[in-house]
Amino acid sequence: MVLTTQNLARIDELVRKFPDFSEIYDEIFRFRTRPEELIHMYSRALAVADRNLDRMMIDELREANKQQEAELDRLKQALADKDQALAK
Repeated sequence: MVLTTQNLARIDELVRKFPDFSEIYDEIFRFRTRPEELIHMYSRALAVADRNLDRMMIDELREANKQQEAELDRLKQALADKDQALAK
């Protein structure tokens, strides 16, 4: 109700009943009067999420690369073993 009501008396009643809502309502009120703050906050959150996604993707690619290198080493060793067996 704090988020949706426009009735100041109801907001005051809710804030008195639930003091934790005061800070939340203050932020919402600022966003209503200065929506650019919300847009900047959202943009910053997206930038952080993008960086985290990039890091996660890089980590996954590195892990996949390690697994492929290990498989390649295993195949090279198997080929070397077969070459050695053929040479005997």
